[in-house]
Order: sequence, then structure tokens, then C-alpha cells
Amino acid sequence: VAEKKGVAEVGDEAAAAESLSVIPYRPVRGAERWLLKMHGCVTVPESIVVTSDDYRSYENGRKKALGGLVQANLLTSHIMFVGFGLEDPNYKKILKEVRKAMGRGQ
Repeated sequence: VAEKKGVAEVGDEAAAAESLSVIPYRPVRGAERWLLKMHGCVTVPESIVVTSDDYRSYENGRKKALGGLVQANLLTSHIMFVGFGLEDPNYKKILKEVRKAMGRGQ
């Protein structure tokens, strides 16, 4: 577990867990670190986005706001993406909107 201010000891897993917010499944208000699971979680199989239909319902559903978190952070900080492809439709749409907001066009 990566340490940040507020987590006292390397072995203090409880404090580390409290400083990590897993969005949208275990949000922790005031957490210094967060993990965004945009396309679902293995512990919630019905949340996983895999098929074209899943992507369509994702874009029209309540998880669409999660893309806004990514857009805001792409504009203001660094993000590490894990477990996705550069051809991911959600990623491409988010990146297009960020480029537009930064005046970089397509």
C-alpha cells in the first residue's frame, strides 16, 4: 500500500484502507487516494461493462458521472489507467472531451 500523509505506519492496513476510497463501491469522504472502477468490479458481477450493450447502458445510466471525475482529473493531475485498451469507447469519448476543453480539438 502506498503511503501518504495520514497513514502512520507501513503495516497499518486499517489506516491505509480508510485513506483509500473505492468509487462507486466504497466511497470514503476525505480519503487522500481513490480508485475508480468505471467498468465494474468482480465482486459485483452485474456491474461489469463488457459488451456493446453494456457500453450503451453505461453511457445512459448513472455511472456516466464517473467519466466526469476522470475528465476533471485529466485536466488537473496525473492518472494511471489499469486494465483497459486505448480503443475503449468510454476512454476515447472522455479524452475527446478533455482535448476539446483544452482547446486541442480532436
